[in-house]
Amino acid sequence: MDAEMQNKKTRKDWSLVPAPSKEVKIVGCRWVYNLKKNNQGKAVRYKARLVAQGFSQRKGENYEETFSPVINFSLMRLFFAIFVNLLKCLHWQVDVNCAYLYAKLDKTVYMRQLPFYKSKKYPDYVCKLDRMLYGFKQSGRQWFTEISKVLEKLGFTKLKWAN
Repeated sequence: MDAEMQNKKTRKDWSLVPAPSKEVKIVGCRWVYNLKKNNQGKAVRYKARLVAQGFSQRKGENYEETFSPVINFSLMRLFFAIFVNLLKCLHWQVDVNCAYLYAKLDKTVYMRQLPFYKSKKYPDYVCKLDRMLYGFKQSGRQWFTEISKVLEKLGFTKLKWAN
């Protein structure tokens, strides 16, 4: 949990602000724990992930759209076949660690401070989120929007007939 919290502080995922008016919904959060195992089934490491309680979000207030495009696997196979043939590349892998967490929010969302990590200086403040957390309804869409911008900067273009 400490490593996850340090990561959040480093990336400045939220800032502490005074609680907004009572009409504004403040989202809760919780920890989800996972045990990573190796091929033999032995414990390798413990992992803690901070997850927002997205079920308490209200459409129009905390988010607008939740959809994100679905991959057309026939097109992906064609793309990789051409890619491998042109570049004579046999194996290439990309793994984005904590992908959803790099997306920025398009609406203002407030979250309660975490138990055991509550600010001693500002115990009544709430977290104003700047980046996405797992558990939000719009996480997939926001990630798609963010990765689309990156791919366009790299020179990729969207195929109108494939979207």
